[in-house]
Order: sequence, then C-alpha cells, then structure tokens
Amino acid sequence: MVHFVDTPDELSRADSETTVVVPAGFLERAEEAYPSICPLRRAWSPRNDPADGSYHAHGRSHAGWVRERNEDAWGLEYLAGGGLLAAVADGMGGMQRGDRASQIAIQTLFQLLTDDPFGPLSTATSDLPWLLSHWFEQADRAVSEYAIRSDLKTGTTLCAMMVKDGVATVANLGDSRLYLVRDGRALPVTQDHTVAAWLLRKGLIDAEQARRHPSANALFRSLGRNLRQRADVTQIELRPGDRLLLCTDGLWGSMPDAQIASILCESPDPVLNCASLLTQTMLAGAQDNVTSVLVRVSCTPSAA
Repeated sequence: MVHFVDTPDELSRADSETTVVVPAGFLERAEEAYPSICPLRRAWSPRNDPADGSYHAHGRSHAGWVRERNEDAWGLEYLAGGGLLAAVADGMGGMQRGDRASQIAIQTLFQLLTDDPFGPLSTATSDLPWLLSHWFEQADRAVSEYAIRSDLKTGTTLCAMMVKDGVATVANLGDSRLYLVRDGRALPVTQDHTVAAWLLRKGLIDAEQARRHPSANALFRSLGRNLRQRADVTQIELRPGDRLLLCTDGLWGSMPDAQIASILCESPDPVLNCASLLTQTMLAGAQDNVTSVLVRVSCTPSAA
C-alpha cells in the first residue's frame, strides 16, 4: 500500500509495511522531530527486493549547497505481479512553489497506481506507453489545476519509467533524464526539452555552446502550463546487469556522462551507487537540488 504524508505525525503513524511517498527532504526533517520513525526508512525508500528478485532499486535526494529548499521529488514502488514504477520531478526554478508542483506530479502518478494496482499487470507490455502517457496527462492536469486554483505560475519536469517483463517504458517532459548504463557506458534515453538542447539537436550550436547557452535551462515543454502537452514515450528491452538511472539536472549537470557510468559500475548495490553519485555531486559544488533513482536489473523475466 502507498501512503502519502505531509506531516511528521502522519509518518510516525504509518504502518511498517506501508510504502510511504513523501516530499524530497521530508524524511530528514521528520526524523529530527520523531527519532522513533527511523526504522521506516526502508519502507519509504524501497530497498527491499521485489518478490521475484528481478530488479533492485533505491532513490536519494538532497537540496545541495546553494538552494534553501529542495524542489525535487521522487517515487518508487514495486508492481503487483513483478516490475516497478519509478519517477523523478524537478520543480521549475524561479517559479512559485516549484516544490509543491513536483510533489503533486509524483503523488498523482503513484496515486493512479494505488487506485489500480493491477492495471499494469493486466496491460500488455506493448500498451504500457499508452498507460504511462495517460498517467502523465493526469499529472499535468493536477499541476495545472493547482496553479490555477492557487493563482500561481508554477511547473515541474517529470521523468518516469515502468519496468515490466524485461522492458522499460519511459516517459518524459522537461529536462530530468533517464540513463541506460550498459557495457560501461551511460546512454541518455530521454531528450531534454530545453531551448539549448533543441538548438543542439538541430545542429545550430555544438555541445559546448549548448552548455553555456543563456537558455540552457529554459524549458519549452513541462507540466503545469495547462497546455496538455504530450510526453515523449519510448521502450527499452533490458538485459541482466543493466542499470537505469533517473535523475534531475542537478546531478547530470554536475558531471559528464562517463563519470556517471564509472560511478555506477563501481558496485552492484543501488544504495551505494546513489550515495556515491550524491557525494560526487556535492564535491562538484551542488549548485542545484540533486535527486537520483537507480534500478539494477538482476534478471529479465520475459513477457507472457
């Protein structure tokens, strides 16, 4: 069962078998107020292996050295019948309540899974792109309605993957990324929806110019604009030993892809991998919020 919490009191009352989804950075504050909830860290950050042992995952988030607030959010939940759903969101900097926008996006996505936990199980793998696209539309609507209701200009990125039957279905809006780490290389699966990335894809600027471009972080596609924008969706056939990394730009903007691959190949443990990624990002200055969710593929059950 997934339980969403907003206060330390709610977290302290949660059952030890409940999967708790909370805003990024919430747990650290709650643990200071309620030391007795420390054992719930395993439930909130699902390190426990799924029933079939096919996938092992972990997530981590930090505000970084500069930002006062962590506007990132993330979620991770194993699916009924095998597989998992994981997502990261990055509230848009410079806008009002970006932290709330990212929380709403993640909460909506995982609430849809809670409302229909057997939906992914009963959906053919070939139809999962439609299902995940539909969930993104719901998340976009929820963020847009919040912005209208609160009279705020806000928004968020959202990058998610649903892993089932040895296939990862990936959806993305914004510049949070998914990397496939295979054969010692970190391969970006998603495309950034920034002005600079678009110019780079069109061949109008090179990679170095894109990195220094004044619109390097200017998004032209995201959640919360009330424009009903469609997410990019793709599928990847997985192999044993693959690693799938969801991360916000605070991480991938702090180190080259080759360093990401090197760190993730140091250990088979996603917990250690996420800790190492955070450590290296902090050493690089951590100018932004930093969030990662890592999935290691142990074996690949074939589709029925």
